[in-house]
Amino acid sequence: MSLLIKISWGATLLLLLRLIFADRGIMDYLNTEKIISEQKNMLKGILSENESLIMEIEKIKNDRSYQIKLVRDNLGAMDSNEYLILFDLPSSSNVE
Repeated sequence: MSLLIKISWGATLLLLLRLIFADRGIMDYLNTEKIISEQKNMLKGILSENESLIMEIEKIKNDRSYQIKLVRDNLGAMDSNEYLILFDLPSSSNVE
């Protein structure tokens, strides 16, 4: 009788270990949950960035002064009534 109990406890322990450590077991499940959580956090960040880009695109489409600011900042454009004045920097050999 005790041999049967030992065999059943051994089988139970074996099945428990298999449940925990086997492929698609509890450890794999917990790892998958961690990956899903990380992916959800990344998705939230991407959705937030997407929303801010949508707002900036709408601002570019509708706000004339913002369009002019972007052109000036990124392309160096000037208005027709503006002048560009460039100053020479003193070279190190002329400064004494």
